Amino acid sequence: MAIKKKQGRDIILIALLNSAFPFSYYVLKIFGKYFEVQEIINKDTVKKSISKIYGGNRATENGIYNVVSMFLEAVFLIVQSKEFIGGVKKIIPSFNIREKIYLESFKLNNSINEIQEYQLMDPYF
Repeated sequence: MAIKKKQGRDIILIALLNSAFPFSYYVLKIFGKYFEVQEIINKDTVKKSISKIYGGNRATENGIYNVVSMFLEAVFLIVQSKEFIGGVKKIIPSFNIREKIYLESFKLNNSINEIQEYQLMDPYF
């Protein structure tokens, strides 16, 4: 049931992607960080932030474009123009399993067993 609707399937797939590839997790978290303070962000801003973690080589840039295209497909992000990306309204999972999988991806990337209340305010969410 949880994967029958596109939005639910997308939440699960992005959570699984973020669980398997920490790079994807950090890209989504950086988008969340900037979307907390503004509605549209420049692609270069994300590239600079990720480059601080992974280095500023061509592989990093290719990785960003690959995961961003997956986020766009899952409607986590929307393209505003060639240089700008906008967020979408908050996605609320309608099945507990979707939320649990997404929470597990956060716990996995932060090497924790339990999520504390304050951690739910992390930009990843």
